[in-house]
Amino acid sequence: MYLWVGTRNIIFVVTFVIMSGCTTIDTKPFEKFNSSLIELNKGAVSSLDVTIPLAEGRYRNELETDLTNGNDQLLQKLFIQANPDNPFFISKPPVFLQAKKFKLGISKTNLVWLEYSKLLLQLSSKEFVDDEKFSKLSDELNKNAFDAVQSLKDDPSDASAKNTALFSELAITMAKEYIRTEQKEKLMESIINNQEAISAYVEHMQSAIVTMAQSSTQEHSEKQQNLTRDLISLVANNENGKNDAKIQKFIGDMIDVKTTHSDQMVSLHALHTAYEKIPDAHKALAKRLAKSDSSIAAITDLLEKGVQLHTSYESKAKVNKAELVQAKADAANSEATIAEFTYQQAKLKYTRAQFEYKLAQNALNEDPDNDAKKKDAEDKKKLAEELKLEADSLKESSEALRAAATAIQESANDVQYSIINN
Repeated sequence: MYLWVGTRNIIFVVTFVIMSGCTTIDTKPFEKFNSSLIELNKGAVSSLDVTIPLAEGRYRNELETDLTNGNDQLLQKLFIQANPDNPFFISKPPVFLQAKKFKLGISKTNLVWLEYSKLLLQLSSKEFVDDEKFSKLSDELNKNAFDAVQSLKDDPSDASAKNTALFSELAITMAKEYIRTEQKEKLMESIINNQEAISAYVEHMQSAIVTMAQSSTQEHSEKQQNLTRDLISLVANNENGKNDAKIQKFIGDMIDVKTTHSDQMVSLHALHTAYEKIPDAHKALAKRLAKSDSSIAAITDLLEKGVQLHTSYESKAKVNKAELVQAKADAANSEATIAEFTYQQAKLKYTRAQFEYKLAQNALNEDPDNDAKKKDAEDKKKLAEELKLEADSLKESSEALRAAATAIQESANDVQYSIINN
Protein backbone atom coordinates (compact mmCIF):
# COMPACT_ATOMS: atom_id res chain seq x y z
CA MET A 1 0.00 0.00 0.00
CA TYR A 2 2.80 2.38 0.85
CA LEU A 3 4.56 1.61 -2.38
CA TRP A 4 1.40 2.36 -4.37
CA VAL A 5 0.92 5.73 -2.75
CA GLY A 6 4.56 6.65 -3.34
CA THR A 7 4.39 5.56 -6.95
CA ARG A 8 1.19 7.54 -7.45
CA ASN A 9 2.84 10.66 -6.05
CA ILE A 10 5.81 10.22 -8.36
CA ILE A 11 3.49 9.91 -11.35
CA PHE A 12 1.66 13.06 -10.26
CA VAL A 13 4.87 15.05 -9.92
CA VAL A 14 6.16 13.92 -13.32
CA THR A 15 2.82 14.70 -14.94
CA PHE A 16 2.75 18.13 -13.30
CA VAL A 17 6.25 18.92 -14.55
CA ILE A 18 5.41 17.86 -18.10
CA MET A 19 2.16 19.82 -18.09
CA SER A 20 3.89 22.90 -16.73
CA GLY A 21 6.30 22.73 -19.69
CA CYS A 22 3.35 22.56 -22.09
CA THR A 23 1.92 25.95 -21.08
CA THR A 24 -0.40 27.40 -23.72
CA ILE A 25 1.34 30.04 -25.82
CA ASP A 26 -0.22 33.44 -26.40
CA THR A 27 -0.38 33.60 -30.21
CA LYS A 28 -1.33 37.30 -30.41
CA PRO A 29 2.27 38.60 -30.64
CA PHE A 30 2.94 36.09 -33.43
CA GLU A 31 -0.23 37.16 -35.22
CA LYS A 32 0.81 40.80 -34.88
CA PHE A 33 4.32 40.02 -36.15
CA ASN A 34 2.79 38.34 -39.19
CA SER A 35 0.40 41.27 -39.73
CA SER A 36 3.30 43.71 -39.48
CA LEU A 37 5.19 41.95 -42.26
CA ILE A 38 2.03 41.81 -44.39
CA GLU A 39 1.67 45.59 -44.04
CA LEU A 40 5.39 46.07 -44.71
CA ASN A 41 5.09 44.05 -47.92
CA LYS A 42 2.08 46.04 -49.08
CA GLY A 43 3.75 49.34 -48.28
CA ALA A 44 7.09 48.41 -49.83
CA VAL A 45 5.73 47.10 -53.12
CA SER A 46 3.19 49.89 -53.59
CA SER A 47 5.57 52.71 -52.66
CA LEU A 48 8.24 51.41 -55.04
CA ASP A 49 5.67 51.13 -57.82
CA VAL A 50 5.01 54.85 -57.45
CA THR A 51 8.51 56.22 -56.86
CA ILE A 52 10.54 53.73 -58.91
CA PRO A 53 8.34 52.65 -61.82
CA LEU A 54 9.52 50.26 -64.50
CA ALA A 55 10.93 53.09 -66.56
CA GLU A 56 11.69 51.36 -69.86
CA GLY A 57 9.24 53.61 -71.69
CA ARG A 58 10.78 56.69 -70.10
CA TYR A 59 14.25 55.43 -71.00
CA ARG A 60 13.23 54.93 -74.62
CA ASN A 61 11.88 58.48 -74.83
CA GLU A 62 14.98 59.96 -73.22
CA LEU A 63 17.23 57.94 -75.53
CA GLU A 64 15.37 59.20 -78.60
CA THR A 65 15.60 62.80 -77.36
CA ASP A 66 19.31 62.48 -76.60
CA LEU A 67 20.07 61.00 -80.01
CA THR A 68 18.09 63.80 -81.69
CA ASN A 69 20.25 66.29 -79.79
CA GLY A 70 23.45 64.52 -80.84
CA ASN A 71 24.08 62.83 -77.45
CA ASP A 72 24.78 59.08 -77.32
CA GLN A 73 25.55 58.57 -73.60
CA LEU A 74 22.30 56.70 -72.92
CA LEU A 75 22.81 54.60 -76.04
CA GLN A 76 26.26 53.53 -74.83
CA LYS A 77 24.69 52.00 -71.72
CA LEU A 78 22.94 49.49 -73.98
CA PHE A 79 26.17 48.38 -75.64
CA ILE A 80 27.41 44.86 -74.94
CA GLN A 81 31.04 45.10 -73.89
CA ALA A 82 33.74 42.43 -73.71
CA ASN A 83 36.25 41.84 -70.95
CA PRO A 84 39.34 39.84 -71.96
CA ASP A 85 39.81 38.66 -68.35
CA ASN A 86 36.23 37.50 -67.88
CA PRO A 87 34.34 35.64 -70.63
CA PHE A 88 31.11 35.95 -68.60
CA PHE A 89 31.38 39.71 -68.09
CA ILE A 90 28.13 41.67 -68.15
CA SER A 91 28.41 45.43 -68.50
CA LYS A 92 26.48 47.60 -66.08
CA PRO A 93 22.86 47.86 -67.25
CA PRO A 94 20.78 51.04 -67.60
CA VAL A 95 19.09 52.17 -64.39
CA PHE A 96 15.64 51.01 -65.50
CA LEU A 97 16.94 47.42 -65.64
CA GLN A 98 18.57 47.81 -62.23
CA ALA A 99 15.27 49.13 -60.87
CA LYS A 100 13.38 46.17 -62.34
CA LYS A 101 15.81 43.71 -60.73
CA PHE A 102 15.69 45.56 -57.40
CA LYS A 103 11.89 45.57 -57.23
CA LEU A 104 11.78 41.87 -58.08
CA GLY A 105 14.28 41.12 -55.32
CA ILE A 106 12.37 43.18 -52.74
CA SER A 107 9.15 41.43 -53.69
CA LYS A 108 10.77 38.00 -53.30
CA THR A 109 12.40 38.82 -49.96
CA ASN A 110 9.12 40.19 -48.62
CA LEU A 111 7.41 36.92 -49.48
CA VAL A 112 10.17 35.04 -47.63
CA TRP A 113 9.56 37.16 -44.53
CA LEU A 114 5.86 36.33 -44.77
CA GLU A 115 6.64 32.62 -45.07
CA TYR A 116 8.81 32.82 -41.96
CA SER A 117 6.29 34.76 -39.86
CA LYS A 118 3.53 32.38 -40.91
CA LEU A 119 5.72 29.43 -39.92
CA LEU A 120 6.30 30.95 -36.46
CA LEU A 121 2.58 31.58 -36.11
CA GLN A 122 1.84 27.95 -36.95
CA LEU A 123 4.41 26.81 -34.41
CA SER A 124 2.98 29.04 -31.68
CA SER A 125 -0.53 27.71 -32.32
CA LYS A 126 0.75 24.10 -32.32
CA GLU A 127 -0.56 23.27 -35.76
CA PHE A 128 2.34 20.85 -36.35
CA VAL A 129 1.77 17.32 -35.04
CA ASP A 130 5.14 16.09 -36.35
CA ASP A 131 8.29 17.60 -37.78
CA GLU A 132 7.97 16.16 -41.29
CA LYS A 133 5.76 18.98 -42.52
CA PHE A 134 7.90 21.51 -40.66
CA SER A 135 11.10 20.18 -42.26
CA LYS A 136 9.58 20.51 -45.71
CA LEU A 137 8.37 24.06 -45.10
CA SER A 138 11.61 25.27 -43.48
CA ASP A 139 13.67 23.79 -46.35
CA GLU A 140 11.45 25.49 -48.89
CA LEU A 141 11.68 28.75 -46.93
CA ASN A 142 15.48 28.74 -47.04
CA LYS A 143 15.54 27.87 -50.75
CA ASN A 144 13.28 30.85 -51.44
CA ALA A 145 15.48 33.02 -49.21
CA PHE A 146 18.54 32.05 -51.26
CA ASP A 147 16.76 32.80 -54.53
CA ALA A 148 15.53 36.18 -53.24
CA VAL A 149 18.99 37.33 -52.15
CA GLN A 150 20.42 36.27 -55.51
CA SER A 151 17.80 38.49 -57.18
CA LEU A 152 18.98 41.45 -55.12
CA LYS A 153 22.73 41.07 -55.56
CA ASP A 154 24.77 42.49 -58.44
CA ASP A 155 26.94 39.38 -58.23
CA PRO A 156 24.72 36.39 -57.33
CA SER A 157 27.81 34.19 -56.93
CA ASP A 158 28.43 35.96 -53.60
CA ALA A 159 25.31 34.34 -52.17
CA SER A 160 25.29 30.84 -50.73
CA ALA A 161 22.59 28.72 -49.15
CA LYS A 162 24.38 29.06 -45.80
CA ASN A 163 24.78 32.83 -45.67
CA THR A 164 21.27 33.51 -46.97
CA ALA A 165 19.31 31.11 -44.74
CA LEU A 166 16.50 32.89 -42.92
CA PHE A 167 16.00 29.91 -40.60
CA SER A 168 19.35 28.68 -39.24
CA GLU A 169 20.11 24.99 -38.76
CA LEU A 170 20.35 25.36 -34.98
CA ALA A 171 17.06 27.24 -34.82
CA ILE A 172 15.37 24.56 -36.93
CA THR A 173 16.72 21.85 -34.60
CA MET A 174 15.30 23.66 -31.58
CA ALA A 175 11.97 24.15 -33.35
CA LYS A 176 11.76 20.41 -33.97
CA GLU A 177 12.46 19.87 -30.26
CA TYR A 178 9.56 22.17 -29.53
CA ILE A 179 7.26 20.24 -31.89
CA ARG A 180 8.21 17.01 -30.18
CA THR A 181 8.00 18.20 -26.54
CA GLU A 182 5.57 21.14 -26.86
CA GLN A 183 7.67 23.05 -24.33
CA LYS A 184 7.50 26.75 -25.13
CA GLU A 185 11.08 27.20 -23.85
CA LYS A 186 12.24 25.28 -26.93
CA LEU A 187 10.37 27.67 -29.22
CA MET A 188 11.90 30.57 -27.34
CA GLU A 189 15.38 29.07 -27.80
CA SER A 190 14.67 28.55 -31.50
CA ILE A 191 13.78 32.23 -31.94
CA ILE A 192 16.80 33.38 -29.92
CA ASN A 193 19.15 31.13 -31.88
CA ASN A 194 17.73 32.49 -35.14
CA GLN A 195 18.25 36.14 -34.23
CA GLU A 196 21.62 36.32 -35.98
CA ALA A 197 20.17 34.93 -39.23
CA ILE A 198 17.34 37.46 -39.07
CA SER A 199 19.76 40.37 -38.68
CA ALA A 200 21.99 39.08 -41.50
CA TYR A 201 19.02 38.79 -43.87
CA VAL A 202 17.96 42.34 -43.07
CA GLU A 203 21.50 43.47 -43.92
CA HIS A 204 21.20 41.84 -47.37
CA MET A 205 18.05 43.86 -48.02
CA GLN A 206 19.40 47.12 -46.65
CA SER A 207 22.55 46.74 -48.73
CA ALA A 208 20.42 46.38 -51.88
CA ILE A 209 18.39 49.46 -50.91
CA VAL A 210 21.59 51.51 -50.46
CA THR A 211 22.86 50.33 -53.88
CA MET A 212 19.57 51.33 -55.50
CA ALA A 213 19.74 54.75 -53.82
CA GLN A 214 23.27 55.28 -55.09
CA SER A 215 22.25 54.31 -58.65
CA SER A 216 19.29 56.67 -58.49
CA THR A 217 21.47 59.52 -57.28
CA GLN A 218 24.01 58.92 -60.04
CA GLU A 219 21.29 58.75 -62.72
CA HIS A 220 19.59 61.96 -61.64
CA SER A 221 22.88 63.75 -61.07
CA GLU A 222 23.94 63.01 -64.67
CA LYS A 223 20.58 64.25 -65.96
CA GLN A 224 20.89 67.40 -63.90
CA GLN A 225 24.40 68.09 -65.18
CA ASN A 226 23.28 67.73 -68.80
CA LEU A 227 20.26 69.97 -68.24
CA THR A 228 22.39 72.56 -66.43
CA ARG A 229 24.91 72.67 -69.28
CA ASP A 230 22.17 73.14 -71.89
CA LEU A 231 20.34 75.69 -69.74
CA ILE A 232 23.45 77.83 -69.23
CA SER A 233 24.16 77.68 -72.96
CA LEU A 234 20.63 78.79 -73.81
CA VAL A 235 20.70 81.68 -71.35
CA ALA A 236 24.06 82.85 -72.65
CA ASN A 237 23.10 82.70 -76.32
CA ASN A 238 19.46 83.69 -76.31
CA GLU A 239 18.43 87.32 -76.41
CA ASN A 240 15.00 86.60 -74.94
CA GLY A 241 16.59 85.48 -71.67
CA LYS A 242 14.29 84.07 -69.04
CA ASN A 243 11.20 84.73 -71.17
CA ASP A 244 12.30 82.13 -73.70
CA ALA A 245 10.08 79.02 -73.81
CA LYS A 246 13.03 76.64 -74.19
CA ILE A 247 14.67 78.03 -71.09
CA GLN A 248 11.47 77.59 -69.11
CA LYS A 249 11.24 74.02 -70.40
CA PHE A 250 14.76 73.22 -69.15
CA ILE A 251 14.02 74.81 -65.79
CA GLY A 252 10.86 72.70 -65.53
CA ASP A 253 12.84 69.56 -66.43
CA MET A 254 15.40 70.32 -63.71
CA ILE A 255 12.62 70.74 -61.16
CA ASP A 256 11.14 67.39 -62.26
CA VAL A 257 14.52 65.66 -61.88
CA LYS A 258 14.96 67.08 -58.39
CA THR A 259 11.41 66.12 -57.37
CA THR A 260 11.69 62.58 -58.73
CA HIS A 261 15.03 62.00 -57.00
CA SER A 262 13.73 63.40 -53.70
CA ASP A 263 10.67 61.14 -53.83
CA GLN A 264 12.85 58.11 -54.50
CA MET A 265 15.21 58.92 -51.65
CA VAL A 266 12.34 59.40 -49.20
CA SER A 267 10.78 56.10 -50.26
CA LEU A 268 14.04 54.12 -50.15
CA HIS A 269 15.05 55.61 -46.80
CA ALA A 270 11.64 54.75 -45.34
CA LEU A 271 12.05 51.20 -46.61
CA HIS A 272 15.57 50.96 -45.16
CA THR A 273 14.29 52.17 -41.77
CA ALA A 274 11.30 49.81 -41.82
CA TYR A 275 13.42 46.70 -42.39
CA GLU A 276 15.68 47.85 -39.56
CA LYS A 277 12.73 47.27 -37.21
CA ILE A 278 12.40 43.56 -38.01
CA PRO A 279 15.18 42.17 -35.73
CA ASP A 280 13.83 43.97 -32.63
CA ALA A 281 10.28 42.84 -33.44
CA HIS A 282 11.55 39.27 -33.82
CA LYS A 283 13.43 39.48 -30.53
CA ALA A 284 10.24 40.68 -28.80
CA LEU A 285 8.62 37.32 -29.60
CA ALA A 286 11.26 35.47 -27.57
CA LYS A 287 10.95 37.96 -24.71
CA ARG A 288 7.19 37.47 -24.60
CA LEU A 289 7.66 33.70 -24.46
CA ALA A 290 10.07 34.15 -21.54
CA LYS A 291 7.81 36.61 -19.74
CA SER A 292 4.08 36.87 -20.38
CA ASP A 293 3.87 40.61 -19.71
CA SER A 294 6.95 41.54 -21.74
CA SER A 295 6.45 44.51 -24.09
CA ILE A 296 5.75 43.95 -27.78
CA ALA A 297 6.15 47.63 -28.63
CA ALA A 298 8.84 46.70 -31.18
CA ILE A 299 6.27 44.65 -33.11
CA THR A 300 3.81 47.54 -32.99
CA ASP A 301 6.55 49.86 -34.26
CA LEU A 302 7.17 47.54 -37.21
CA LEU A 303 3.45 47.46 -37.97
CA GLU A 304 3.28 51.25 -37.94
CA LYS A 305 6.20 51.50 -40.37
CA GLY A 306 4.38 49.24 -42.82
CA VAL A 307 1.19 51.27 -42.50
CA GLN A 308 3.13 54.52 -43.00
CA LEU A 309 4.73 53.19 -46.18
CA HIS A 310 1.34 52.29 -47.60
CA THR A 311 -0.18 55.63 -46.55
CA SER A 312 2.68 57.44 -48.26
CA TYR A 313 2.02 55.38 -51.38
CA GLU A 314 -1.67 56.29 -51.42
CA SER A 315 -0.83 59.98 -51.15
CA LYS A 316 1.69 59.80 -54.01
CA ALA A 317 -0.63 57.57 -56.03
CA LYS A 318 -3.27 60.30 -56.11
CA VAL A 319 -0.79 62.78 -57.51
CA ASN A 320 0.55 60.21 -59.97
CA LYS A 321 -2.95 59.26 -61.04
CA ALA A 322 -3.79 62.87 -61.80
CA GLU A 323 -0.56 63.28 -63.74
CA LEU A 324 -1.12 59.98 -65.54
CA VAL A 325 -4.63 60.78 -66.77
CA GLN A 326 -3.47 64.23 -67.90
CA ALA A 327 -0.49 62.66 -69.67
CA LYS A 328 -2.88 60.37 -71.53
CA ALA A 329 -5.02 63.36 -72.46
CA ASP A 330 -1.95 65.26 -73.63
CA ALA A 331 -0.82 62.29 -75.69
CA ALA A 332 -4.26 61.97 -77.30
CA ASN A 333 -4.25 65.69 -78.04
CA SER A 334 -0.80 65.42 -79.63
CA GLU A 335 -1.91 62.47 -81.72
CA ALA A 336 -4.97 64.37 -82.91
CA THR A 337 -2.85 67.45 -83.71
CA ILE A 338 -0.39 65.38 -85.73
CA ALA A 339 -3.28 63.74 -87.60
CA GLU A 340 -4.76 67.14 -88.38
CA PHE A 341 -1.41 68.41 -89.61
CA THR A 342 -0.99 65.28 -91.76
CA TYR A 343 -4.46 65.82 -93.21
CA GLN A 344 -3.65 69.45 -94.04
CA GLN A 345 -0.48 68.35 -95.83
CA ALA A 346 -2.41 65.71 -97.78
CA LYS A 347 -5.07 68.26 -98.64
CA LEU A 348 -2.40 70.67 -99.90
CA LYS A 349 -0.84 67.92 -102.04
CA TYR A 350 -4.26 67.12 -103.51
CA THR A 351 -4.92 70.81 -104.22
CA ARG A 352 -1.61 71.10 -106.05
CA ALA A 353 -2.23 67.89 -108.00
CA GLN A 354 -5.71 69.07 -108.92
CA PHE A 355 -4.30 72.40 -110.13
CA GLU A 356 -1.62 70.64 -112.21
CA TYR A 357 -4.29 68.36 -113.68
CA LYS A 358 -6.36 71.37 -114.75
CA LEU A 359 -3.31 72.92 -116.39
CA ALA A 360 -2.63 69.66 -118.21
CA GLN A 361 -6.29 69.42 -119.26
CA ASN A 362 -6.23 72.99 -120.58
CA ALA A 363 -3.10 72.18 -122.57
CA LEU A 364 -4.82 69.11 -123.99
CA ASN A 365 -7.91 71.10 -124.90
CA GLU A 366 -5.72 73.38 -126.99
CA ASP A 367 -4.10 70.41 -128.70
CA PRO A 368 -6.59 67.47 -128.44
CA ASP A 369 -4.72 65.22 -130.87
CA ASN A 370 -1.47 65.33 -128.88
CA ASP A 371 -1.08 61.85 -127.32
CA ALA A 372 1.66 62.95 -124.93
CA LYS A 373 -0.53 65.73 -123.52
CA LYS A 374 -3.47 63.34 -123.34
CA LYS A 375 -1.45 60.83 -121.29
CA ASP A 376 -0.08 63.61 -119.09
CA ALA A 377 -3.60 64.83 -118.32
CA GLU A 378 -4.84 61.30 -117.56
CA ASP A 379 -1.90 60.60 -115.23
CA LYS A 380 -2.38 63.86 -113.37
CA LYS A 381 -6.12 63.27 -113.08
CA LYS A 382 -5.51 59.81 -111.65
CA LEU A 383 -2.95 61.17 -109.15
CA ALA A 384 -5.31 63.95 -108.08
CA GLU A 385 -8.13 61.45 -107.50
CA GLU A 386 -5.85 59.19 -105.42
CA LEU A 387 -4.65 62.10 -103.36
CA LYS A 388 -8.24 63.22 -102.79
CA LEU A 389 -9.17 59.77 -101.48
CA GLU A 390 -6.15 59.83 -99.19
CA ALA A 391 -6.96 63.34 -97.94
CA ASP A 392 -10.61 62.43 -97.30
CA SER A 393 -9.52 59.36 -95.33
CA LEU A 394 -7.06 61.39 -93.26
CA LYS A 395 -9.75 63.97 -92.61
CA GLU A 396 -12.07 61.33 -91.16
CA SER A 397 -9.24 59.90 -89.08
CA SER A 398 -8.17 63.30 -87.72
CA GLU A 399 -11.77 64.20 -86.83
CA ALA A 400 -12.19 60.89 -85.00
CA LEU A 401 -8.92 61.38 -83.11
CA ARG A 402 -9.86 64.94 -82.17
CA ALA A 403 -13.23 63.75 -80.83
CA ALA A 404 -11.45 61.01 -78.84
CA ALA A 405 -8.89 63.49 -77.48
CA THR A 406 -11.67 65.81 -76.35
CA ALA A 407 -13.44 62.95 -74.59
CA ILE A 408 -10.21 61.82 -72.89
CA GLN A 409 -9.51 65.35 -71.69
CA GLU A 410 -13.02 65.63 -70.27
CA SER A 411 -12.52 62.30 -68.50
CA ALA A 412 -9.14 63.49 -67.17
CA ASN A 413 -10.80 66.64 -65.85
CA ASP A 414 -13.41 64.51 -64.04
CA VAL A 415 -10.74 62.29 -62.48
CA GLN A 416 -8.64 65.27 -61.34
CA TYR A 417 -11.73 66.93 -59.87
CA SER A 418 -12.57 63.71 -58.02
CA ILE A 419 -9.02 63.41 -56.62
CA ILE A 420 -8.99 67.02 -55.43
CA ASN A 421 -12.35 66.68 -53.68
CA ASN A 422 -11.70 63.32 -52.00
